[in-house]
Amino acid sequence: QGNALFRRGEFERALRRYEASNSRAPEAADLAKAIEAASCGGDEEAASAANERKAAAEQVRLACLVNMAACQLRLGEHGAAAKSCSAALDIAPGSAKALFRRGQARLALAELSGAKEDLLA
Repeated sequence: QGNALFRRGEFERALRRYEASNSRAPEAADLAKAIEAASCGGDEEAASAANERKAAAEQVRLACLVNMAACQLRLGEHGAAAKSCSAALDIAPGSAKALFRRGQARLALAELSGAKEDLLA
């Protein structure tokens, strides 16, 4: 739903949808505990399933964060956009979208050396 709202130019509503989706995604730390518990118990199948859930949750979080940043940029919330992108980069350090959007945000904030670093990464 957030994507449809974004396409229609309803950036504030889209942002709220992305934030809601992001808040419902399981925390990586909780999933890591499940992986560790399964591994320590010798249950490789459960550990593998938990690893898959963790990877899927991280992908959802990543998508939500970069989409939140896109909305925040459109709304002129450059500091928030940079923060969202930094959180996305904690998940996926090489994310081209997160680097590009953080570069845009930093440029708007006149953080020129940081913007250059992100945009040339």
